[in-house]
Amino acid sequence: MLRYSVLLALCLCMYTGMAQDVFSFTQGKPEQKRYYEEIPYEKVGGKIIVTVEIGGKPRRFIWDTGATVLLTESLAKELGCKVIQSMPLYDAYNQVDTAKIIRVDKIKIGGTSFHGVPAGILSDHSIFAVCFGVDGFIGSNICWKSVVEFRDDEQKIILTDRLKRLNMPKQRGIKMLHRSQQSSPIIPVKVAENMVLELLFDTGDGGFLQISERNYNQFIAADSGVFRIKEVGHGSNSVGLWGNAPKMDKLLLGVPYFGVGTSVFKNVSTETMNNDNSRMGLGLLDYGRVVIDYSRSRFYFMPFTEGEIEVKPEKIWEVMPTFMGDKLVIGLIWGDFKEVAIGDEILEVNGIKITEKDPCQLLIESLVSDEDADQMDLLIRTASGEEKTVVIRAI
Repeated sequence: MLRYSVLLALCLCMYTGMAQDVFSFTQGKPEQKRYYEEIPYEKVGGKIIVTVEIGGKPRRFIWDTGATVLLTESLAKELGCKVIQSMPLYDAYNQVDTAKIIRVDKIKIGGTSFHGVPAGILSDHSIFAVCFGVDGFIGSNICWKSVVEFRDDEQKIILTDRLKRLNMPKQRGIKMLHRSQQSSPIIPVKVAENMVLELLFDTGDGGFLQISERNYNQFIAADSGVFRIKEVGHGSNSVGLWGNAPKMDKLLLGVPYFGVGTSVFKNVSTETMNNDNSRMGLGLLDYGRVVIDYSRSRFYFMPFTEGEIEVKPEKIWEVMPTFMGDKLVIGLIWGDFKEVAIGDEILEVNGIKITEKDPCQLLIESLVSDEDADQMDLLIRTASGEEKTVVIRAI
């Protein structure tokens, strides 16, 4: 897959603090005792967009297993929701801010209604609300009594209370871990035949795999040899709920062995990130269907093909972009590429004038359409005002 765009992820985690003080998002219940819903979705900019009903009206929401339910400020005000608590929430890149928590009387997904669901407040000015045109997020906490299947090959989600409706072979199931108060699906995967990594399955992440610095350092300390360093970089080309991810030293890694349930993936590439939890994202759905049985803490991956799975390579470029205000700038530099500096403004990509494009368009769409391209021309403006063209290549 060819990508030259800014990475965008949510992944909200509450501050846990003292156990007795922890607020649990796993509240609220489905109205029906037996339900089965098929919910169509569209994919926009690496996000799953569904339509749900709140306040008697259809609303566009992002379905994000790494998040809690979120409502925009304007929708919460329209519904008359009262704030029941304020608490620190961490985004996908370990940045923290205080979020207001409300309780939503009714969220209707398909024909099934969920009552009394806790939700965070999303700013109307959030990049997610503005660029994706959504009223909020459907997070894992609304599903804590449900079974959810992702069928990306059919562009739909199955929501039910009975696993047997999905005909899942029991031997495919792996034990899911619960380490948060929002029912986030944390699962064990293998990064060698005898080495286990616990990570979050996060549909808010459009990629295949990201390894946290903490996990990487743990495996290095154990002298495991499960990762191969392909390149070293510095900077950031990611945006979370609370803004740009902080600049950091990054590693581009090769993962020769990666096992999910009974399936083995070969030649996986990934980057390190500043977060306590490693993540597996929407990229997994390119290779099979996923079922999350929240009520029984089981995770299923059903591959489209049996045998070892060769992961489609994702091109990584010598420099990657991010936003600085409404400007697209150099955010991440791999290797010893010295012709640009972090913060240099990108004016053109292969002759396409970036300054004439809407920032949301730049965020959602890739700037390169040629799948076979292995180099690009960037017109940049340096901090001193100099404009120059540089050629960057795929690593």
